[in-house]
Amino acid sequence: MKTKLFIISLMILTLVSCSKEKEPEHNYGDTLTVYSFNDVHGSIVGDGSNFGLDQASYLIKNSDNYIPEMTMLLSSGDMYQGSGLSNLTDGRSMVEVMNAMNFDAMAIGNHEFDWGVDTLKNNIELSNFPVLSYDVYNKSNDKKVDWLDSYTVVEKGGYKIGVIGEIGKIESSIASNMIKDYYFSPNVKEINSIAKKLKQKENCSAVFLITHNGPNSGYEKLNNNYVDAIFGGHTHEVTSKTYNNIPYYQNGDKIKGITKFTINLKTHESEGELHKVTTKEIKETPKDEALTSIISKYQEETSPILNEVIGNLEGKLNSSDLGTLVTKVMFEYGVSKGIDKDKLISVHNKAGVRITSLGETDQTTPITYGQVYEAFPFDNDVRLVKVKGSYLTSVGTTNYVYGIKSTALLDPNTIYNVISISYLTENENGTLYNDGGGECLDTLPTYCRDIVKDYIKVQGTITKDSLQLNYPQSLSLHIEKQTIQQLLF
Repeated sequence: MKTKLFIISLMILTLVSCSKEKEPEHNYGDTLTVYSFNDVHGSIVGDGSNFGLDQASYLIKNSDNYIPEMTMLLSSGDMYQGSGLSNLTDGRSMVEVMNAMNFDAMAIGNHEFDWGVDTLKNNIELSNFPVLSYDVYNKSNDKKVDWLDSYTVVEKGGYKIGVIGEIGKIESSIASNMIKDYYFSPNVKEINSIAKKLKQKENCSAVFLITHNGPNSGYEKLNNNYVDAIFGGHTHEVTSKTYNNIPYYQNGDKIKGITKFTINLKTHESEGELHKVTTKEIKETPKDEALTSIISKYQEETSPILNEVIGNLEGKLNSSDLGTLVTKVMFEYGVSKGIDKDKLISVHNKAGVRITSLGETDQTTPITYGQVYEAFPFDNDVRLVKVKGSYLTSVGTTNYVYGIKSTALLDPNTIYNVISISYLTENENGTLYNDGGGECLDTLPTYCRDIVKDYIKVQGTITKDSLQLNYPQSLSLHIEKQTIQQLLF
């Protein structure tokens, strides 16, 4: 009888010990610190106007109580696309910097698809950290893609940490041809299921959701027993919210903010701080010297292109002025190709202008191609489509329009020539969608930023007042991406 009782007691002790979270093997303490990033958009280098990852890395390493073994770096997507330094290498420079910073995981965002799935897969292959999304499916068989993991488990100081990746329902933010074989199907029930598995079967002490979703009331249905924090993106808000007692953080874009989230992995007490980066920090924060050799290598390769001075700017242009500039140049590019200007308008999406200002008030400053690249970083080539006036009445809501004072003045029955960009003409959900994506007016694709460059070079000096129709020269100084790649590699 005593033997049976001993065996039963031993079995109970074994079951209890197996159900406990694994005790850490090293004495690094029990507090995990998470730094989250989203929508960095190629901001590798702090330049006095934008905060860079080189500066963020310095801040993290020099923060109070910094313990590398108990620190996590997470990204919620849109990392590669947005600066010449990253774009001219198809994001490889960004991946190498993230590797050197020891990022632990990244969710994909819409702009990770900008250069096609093959390039995305290549960047994933180069990454020393997992790139995650549980909600990307093949249209051909309704199965999850095999080149993205749904989640990962990371060990920190002997503790297991689970991270789930999500892109969200954002297909409309991606050019249709880039994701023609895929669809996205986010599902809160699946997040809960994965998180439960991570907590109960993988013995994770904490589980985080990294998502390219903006604030989403659907997260109210997340189980707070399984999910400890949400790190979001996409909408470029600097915000923190709570869903079912689960904190949600987003840092804006181009490192306008940095989230620092701490959690005690034994008591599960947590605290989050969303720090808004100040102008003083942008100008004065030192850079992490450990990243210098990587960054210098890519700067040396790209600087002959990006540092080219193409003209001068008198005064300062805001984002609306830059929208006028690009649509004016697109309009006159169409005229130079023989299109009747009386039945021509040009359209560029507002979200495609990525800087808030260029130049300095009451000063004349040089303009480099790198600045133009930062303003118009996307590989949008110019397209011509023919659109009935009745379909254009609301086009000015989310787009810059040039060639007519108001779309309300358009004749609803007239067919207009519209010079626009491939993102708008190839997007099946867009007003300007055209079967085949519209007509290219040159033998090779012509990017908007390059005809802006041509315009500035011809003008020499531009001002806000000069943004009016007066550009008869043919534009032909286009830099093609293929040529750039040959120059660099």
